[in-house]
Amino acid sequence: MAAAPSPTIEGRFQKCLKPGLNRPHDVIVHQGQYIVTDTFYNRVIAVNPADNSLEVLCEKKQERLSSNMRPYGIVALSDSKQDFLITDAANRSILRYTDNSCKVWSEAELPQNGCPAGIAVDPLSGNVYVADSQNRCIRVYDADGRYCRSFGSDHLQSPWFLDFNSEGHIFVTDNLAGLKIFAKDGKFVKKLAIRSENRSWSCRGVTIDQYDNIFVTARTKGSFRLLSREKVVVFDHTHRVVSSLGGLMQFNYVRGLCCDYGNNRLVVVDGEWHRLQLYKLYNQQQSALRQHSVLVDSPRDEGDHATKEHGGDCDDEMDEGFVIVSSCDCQDDSDDGDVDDPETCMDDYDYDYSHLELFREENYNIASLTLQPESVEYNLS
Repeated sequence: MAAAPSPTIEGRFQKCLKPGLNRPHDVIVHQGQYIVTDTFYNRVIAVNPADNSLEVLCEKKQERLSSNMRPYGIVALSDSKQDFLITDAANRSILRYTDNSCKVWSEAELPQNGCPAGIAVDPLSGNVYVADSQNRCIRVYDADGRYCRSFGSDHLQSPWFLDFNSEGHIFVTDNLAGLKIFAKDGKFVKKLAIRSENRSWSCRGVTIDQYDNIFVTARTKGSFRLLSREKVVVFDHTHRVVSSLGGLMQFNYVRGLCCDYGNNRLVVVDGEWHRLQLYKLYNQQQSALRQHSVLVDSPRDEGDHATKEHGGDCDDEMDEGFVIVSSCDCQDDSDDGDVDDPETCMDDYDYDYSHLELFREENYNIASLTLQPESVEYNLS
């Protein structure tokens, strides 16, 4: 029996939640609640999306820490209501919050000037992967907090967030230099970068859904230095752009994001406007119709479905003007002056985001690229 294709990403804005946040940074969905790191108030909170109520889980100085924590990334370790790992940028530590207690999880100290940011758990091995934004690498720990190894220093400039797809590939947002993809053993696979008007977009948060669609929060300066443009860019499993979310002045310093399957939502952290923005994730009605078509109308010969790839009909939903190409061995470029400080800046004019494009850094002139989608395969062997 043929599997149902991936549903279409709808990305329709639903509402905002603003439960007393101040410069939130990361969010996960756990036990029906949104768990948010709140950097300004030095705390982690649980938000109930049904009534916008909040519960403070941990805050300020904890245990042996020398100063108030500054929580950045967060990941759930188990199905328990309280069992999280939190990266603490102020104390260069990884904390574990469980049973109303927050303690240092790994005794392996980060190198001098290290800054832990995004954090993710390999669902197969249980190893923990942490983006060290200052030392430009990904640090790997075992399930007991023992340091194992690092990788990526030859390819990363400022890693922020990371996530795994179903094949175990690691997707890292490299703030000023695009989205970097690594094999689980740390081998560099390729780079995806977003450009518009010959300007690089800074990649911030990343999350990968159950269909291997990739959601990236991206930000760039506009034609004038005081203006910025921000979007959520969506790639399918072949790294084609299939959608972009967020209109004029929709975001102000986007950061982490996650998928809430229970409520069919994408949850996006809007840092400088101190809120969570909720988008309808999938077109469920269309998904049901397509699944029925696959199960009822498909021929019995499985070979007839060889060309029906996962999410294969996304071309109909693709924003016109996008180009999908990639670089497997590239020289990273850097932006000029974009720093990790929230800025109260917004667009004051309507901008056509259809000019967003992915580019290959191998002697390509952006203006000469033909605007046709291109599927790119990569080989890990």
